[in-house]
Amino acid sequence: MELEIQCGVEVNVTHSAKVVKLAREHHVSVQRSVRLHCEVEGNPPPAYTWFPCDSQTQVCHESTLTVSNALNYAVYSCNVANVLGNDTRETKVVDSGNVINVTLFISEQCPDENLSESIEDLFKNEGYRSTELTNYRYVGEMNYYLGNLVIVDLALKFNSSVKEEKVLSMLKDSSENGGLGVKASEIVGWRPGRPTEGPNSSTYGTKSTENAYK
Repeated sequence: MELEIQCGVEVNVTHSAKVVKLAREHHVSVQRSVRLHCEVEGNPPPAYTWFPCDSQTQVCHESTLTVSNALNYAVYSCNVANVLGNDTRETKVVDSGNVINVTLFISEQCPDENLSESIEDLFKNEGYRSTELTNYRYVGEMNYYLGNLVIVDLALKFNSSVKEEKVLSMLKDSSENGGLGVKASEIVGWRPGRPTEGPNSSTYGTKSTENAYK
C-alpha cells in the first residue's frame, strides 16, 4: 500500500502599489456632493492619501473621498503607497448643470437687450434655451483703474447638462473679440446665496430681481 502525501504551498506574491482606476473627470452640480473612488492594486495593501483633503471634515485615507458642497472646478489626486512603491493619479471635479450662473463685470458700458441675442447666438450649438437676468447693479467709481462698473448676474439655461468652465471660456473669448457687444473686465461663475467676487477680489452683495432677458 502506497501512501500519497500532497502538500499545499501558499505563495505570497508582493508588488508595488498602483492606481488601476480613477475617472478623469467627475461632473457635479454646483453646491452638491460627489464621491471620488480610487481603485488600486498592491501587496501589501496600499495606504491611501487624498490631496487636497480637509482632515477635519473629510476622510482622507480611504479609497473613496467625498467632496461636499462643490463650489468650483478643482483637481484632486489619489496617492497610494506600500513598502514596494507608490503611485498617484489625478481627477477633476467639474461644475456642470442645465443652469449655469455667471456674473459679468462691465466697465463704462451698460448692456442692452442685444446681449441676450449675442448669448443665444454664441451657444446655439450647445443646446441653449434662455437667459434670465437675476441681478443688475451699478457701482460708481470703484477705483482709479476700474472706474464705473456695471455688475450683471445671469442664469443661462440649457436643454442638457454643460460644463461651467466651458460656458465661462466661451463667454470670455466672445467678450474679448467683440462678439458679446460688451467688454467685460471679468466673467465668473456665481453661487446663489454667496457674495460675488469681482476684479481685484472685491466682494459685492447679491440680490434677486424679477426681470428677465428672455
